[in-house]
Amino acid sequence: VHKALSPNGDGINDFLMIEGVKDYPNNRLIIADRNGMEIIEIKGYNNEDKVFRGLGPGNNPIPPGTYFYLLEVKVNESWKYEKGYFIVRY
Repeated sequence: VHKALSPNGDGINDFLMIEGVKDYPNNRLIIADRNGMEIIEIKGYNNEDKVFRGLGPGNNPIPPGTYFYLLEVKVNESWKYEKGYFIVRY
């Protein structure tokens, strides 16, 4: 998971890039703010049409800052987890 997101329409880091996620189509991404409140959940993340573009509830842009993620991927009938953070800047 790339550590930066700048959804400003310049074509660079406009969505949260997850390297290799296409190899694991059975996946789920949860993004939370610094208070632990869930912003969004995306199933089947694919770096194409199912991506996080910095929009929260109501399709409103989230404020700049640090956000946390939990990525779950199914590998050989078992679930693997990765968690971390990324920064949103406009």
